[in-house]
Amino acid sequence: MLRVLLVIALLVSGHWAFSQVRQQVDKLNRLALRQMRKDPDSCRLFLKRSIKIAGSEAYFKGLANALNVKARLSQVEGNDLEAFRTYQKALVHYAKSDSVVSNNQAIVLRNMAAILLEKYQYKDAISFYDSSEYRLRQYISERPERSRKTNKFKSLNDIMYYRALAQKRSGKLLDANKTLNLLWKEAKQQNNGSDHARVLIQLGLVK
Repeated sequence: MLRVLLVIALLVSGHWAFSQVRQQVDKLNRLALRQMRKDPDSCRLFLKRSIKIAGSEAYFKGLANALNVKARLSQVEGNDLEAFRTYQKALVHYAKSDSVVSNNQAIVLRNMAAILLEKYQYKDAISFYDSSEYRLRQYISERPERSRKTNKFKSLNDIMYYRALAQKRSGKLLDANKTLNLLWKEAKQQNNGSDHARVLIQLGLVK
């Protein structure tokens, strides 16, 4: 009986310790995100601590979130190559997490696609937008109420819109037309006027 109680106590203690680590890493990541544009040096300092703690405690989601912010900082500073490499690392650690991270993965893939689109690598950009859309639709289907509250449908529309641009610029006009028509229907269902306008402009150009 005593042995069972000791095992339970150790499990509870371990869970509490991991919970404390998680809170610390999440707090550091939030602080880094807030300082990303205002004070990049402070942002780097917070991220360095977060990455060290999350890595040593195998808190993969926290580590991936820190790398996500680090990549965004590189983008802000104009270092797209470093940003892309760091996003790749973030995806590796998101894959190790057992948490619901489809939304985070979708964001990372979207940002990677945006870098490729800017570098005129349209074929690869389309592939990343496809993966991003898949992840985000997965998240929306699993958490519809949360998705509505956090406006994930707007994020989904953006992914589809920029994929259509990549398709158009790569000469895949039929694919672009298909994406834009689907986006038009979804934007209409969501009563999103701004999306109506930009989709119509691109549909006109494709036609």
